[in-house]
Amino acid sequence: MRYAETGFQLEVDLSKGSIDKVETDPKDTALYLGGNGMNAKLLFDRVPPGTDPWSPDNLLIFGNGLLNGTCVPGANRVSVNTIAPVNGLFGHSLMGGFFGAEMKQAGYDRIVVRGEAPDLVYLAIQNDKVEIRDARHLAGKGMIDTQRMIQDELGDKRAWVAAIGPAGEHRVIMASIDCGNSSAARTPGPVMGAKKLKAIAIRGTKDVNLAHPAELWEMCSRLRKELDANPNVGTGWLSMKMTVSITTIFPGAMPCAPEDLLEWYSRREMAEPEVRPHEPPDRVLELPEGMPQSHQVAEPPEIFLQVLRKRHLSHGLLPGTGLHVRDTPHCHGPGV
Repeated sequence: MRYAETGFQLEVDLSKGSIDKVETDPKDTALYLGGNGMNAKLLFDRVPPGTDPWSPDNLLIFGNGLLNGTCVPGANRVSVNTIAPVNGLFGHSLMGGFFGAEMKQAGYDRIVVRGEAPDLVYLAIQNDKVEIRDARHLAGKGMIDTQRMIQDELGDKRAWVAAIGPAGEHRVIMASIDCGNSSAARTPGPVMGAKKLKAIAIRGTKDVNLAHPAELWEMCSRLRKELDANPNVGTGWLSMKMTVSITTIFPGAMPCAPEDLLEWYSRREMAEPEVRPHEPPDRVLELPEGMPQSHQVAEPPEIFLQVLRKRHLSHGLLPGTGLHVRDTPHCHGPGV
């Protein structure tokens, strides 16, 4: 029996339309644990050097952390890895929420996707039932609408859906994969779009085997009580009761709650930006011949200007460089 892991990974080839449940080697778990470590090994073993990140030969891997699906507090990260289009190197991002726990309870330690679908599809996983479904009706949909529509199609509001939006479909480099209130940003979104994989929906109801469940539960219960009793750990942003403390970073700083900050900002009068006298820079960058000397910039929206005014944005010199930059002076208020 394998503990804290399922011992299986789901391998999907979108070009062939094949789905395989592959047993993994426990020795690899001992060496690489899971998540980022195992994903890196798979990419190293299976993707040859120089492979085009947009190529069907590139892999997109959703890897579970070893403690996902257990009672350990904070253990919810899924490592999403690929060869990144931005530089052709190892791309890494993390995603939270319950996607990892659902994956583990569905019976998989990771999902390995290769190939490229002929048209937009999504992957529907419910324990051992795995389907590649048509997603053409989801083209152009945002990530939240995609999640809602897939949950409706599956008839399960508890299914967790990791999806890309229009940016991912069009291979925008900074596109992310959204899952609930968490996102895998930086590198994997455009690769998911290149594979024409709109989303992965997953729901699991299996048990996760633990070597010493009673001892782990006792240890985690004690840890949760310590976290609850810690004044620097709150009950959540949604209830607006989380205490923000920066005393460990700035000794002498006063901790404050978010509602105090909101009240302070709502009472704070709008101030015009403070503009310092222009000083010529002591270094001038010479532009190559043929490069335009200036670029037309669209008028910024009023809301952006309001944010700048609220933050008292000003102009000045970056110390020691002689280059003009925008800087933000220190704000003075409760706990800031």
